[in-house]
Amino acid sequence: MVGATGGAGTSTLARHLDYVDHATTPPADTGQPMVVAASSTADATRALLELLEHLLPRDGRVVVAIVNDGLGGWPPAVRARARNLDGHVDAVVDVPYVPIWRYSGAANEPPTNDYRDAIRRISHLAAPPNYTGAAS
Repeated sequence: MVGATGGAGTSTLARHLDYVDHATTPPADTGQPMVVAASSTADATRALLELLEHLLPRDGRVVVAIVNDGLGGWPPAVRARARNLDGHVDAVVDVPYVPIWRYSGAANEPPTNDYRDAIRRISHLAAPPNYTGAAS
């Protein structure tokens, strides 16, 4: 798992997915699935596109997780960039914002059901059929 920028939620996602957190330095292409995280800001998704230019093509599946940076959904620029990824990555997943983690500093608080659903979706989409190893 790699983040397009720092502060994209990569460490939190990696912990919940039980993936290796590579921060913002992508590992070599070993054919394993790759999850790339970006926050839902115009600057972060611009950095995401730049990172994907260097990552793609890859032998393994590539799933992009766009982590909402607040309540209310993606801004227009983020929606447009996510649509442009269609056909270039295996999936784009909308990861909901969890307010308690930002405002209470309590990362050990349980995630919301929507967040859990996003984690399950990422895990399912990143894993090719019959894959049993740890993802990056």
